[in-house]
Amino acid sequence: MEYPNVPTGIGVGACIVRNNKMLLGRRATNPCKGAWDIIGGFVNPNETLEMTVRREVQEEIGCKVIKCKYFFSVTEHYFNRQILGVAFLCEIEGEPQPSDEMSEFQWVSEEIPLATNFNTPKIALKKYFSSLKPSLT
Repeated sequence: MEYPNVPTGIGVGACIVRNNKMLLGRRATNPCKGAWDIIGGFVNPNETLEMTVRREVQEEIGCKVIKCKYFFSVTEHYFNRQILGVAFLCEIEGEPQPSDEMSEFQWVSEEIPLATNFNTPKIALKKYFSSLKPSLT
């Protein structure tokens, strides 16, 4: 059997929720510098999706993930390749702190329009704030 050589990357998004609000961070770097986004990044070699989401949350906001549950997946076009984005509902311990990747934070209580080229944060907000609010329990 022959397999196609498809340039696909895998990224994770942490849909961090607390008190029926979702955390957004303002991107401090490109792409989409200045846009509000969910926390996340690319999977490193030898990492599971869950390991990646925990690492990215620690790196980007300095918090520990205490609960993590699969939420949805989506395909994205990221410059010259396709990305599989996998989103997780997460709860964290602690308060988000600015980093080299996220300059500030906002807890939102409703779906808001985002100025971003990425589908994952838009879908996350819409899905979470729809009539069927998912739970981590």
